[in-house]
Amino acid sequence: MKILFTAIAVITISLTAYTQCDVQKMNRADGTTVRYIKPDRVGISENMMLSLSVQTNGSKYFVMVLSVFQKSAVNLKGKLKIQLDNSKSVILDHFTSQATSFGKFPATNSVFPLSDTDLPLIAAADITVVTLQLESGEEITITPMANADILKKQYNCLK
Repeated sequence: MKILFTAIAVITISLTAYTQCDVQKMNRADGTTVRYIKPDRVGISENMMLSLSVQTNGSKYFVMVLSVFQKSAVNLKGKLKIQLDNSKSVILDHFTSQATSFGKFPATNSVFPLSDTDLPLIAAADITVVTLQLESGEEITITPMANADILKKQYNCLK
């Protein structure tokens, strides 16, 4: 019985590791190939769920933010602040946001470019706090409830 439980645990861990590095490719009309991993839930606030992922176009890396709302989608703007567990942080400038949906819920996809100095920081640490700004000016702070290592794992899969 112990051997069966151990085997199930090993298979589960292996499948989890595989899905975390399930790199997808998208060929854009301009000829650029974008490699990405699907976003994963990090945390929730009073009126939104936050999911994060990393993507690259081959020369640059980006943090993708999927914000899922209860009532209506709101674009992000301003800075995305990510506090890390090594007492460092990255502050990313907003590039673009686009309204979408997540199942039957309104959502927004937002893009934040990573600089060359940000990459080693996210590659080595877990997230402790994420602060983002809505188009209305409201700041939302989210402490990860799951997947605090999402940026680290995804970046290391894509590099």
